Amino acid sequence: TAQTVVSAEIIEKPKYHDIKEGNEVLLIKLLKENISEQVVSGSSMEKYQIETKDGLLIKPTIIGELTDYNYDDLPVGNKIEQTLVYEVPKGQAKNLVFIDGGVKHVSFDLGL
Repeated sequence: TAQTVVSAEIIEKPKYHDIKEGNEVLLIKLLKENISEQVVSGSSMEKYQIETKDGLLIKPTIIGELTDYNYDDLPVGNKIEQTLVYEVPKGQAKNLVFIDGGVKHVSFDLGL
């Protein structure tokens, strides 16, 4: 697949979700495109994690009104934009990484 981080932004506290003191909410829009010649199997959103400046890995937070993730297979030539949400320590978000089988495959610098 070809994957592009369309945007990464810190947002105000969501209406229906409490966040821990000292944390902030990071919203990432990710474009995923199947550029192969076969159907790409769907994946868990937990494979996309935030790597902090301290080297910690943080899994996505499911916030109903914000999270929009497709677990389905992606047909040849199709693309989909997904929204991932993370609760991270303030000022610590560094990279979005794709991890499969414990191995980092892709890393996107968020520029935050």
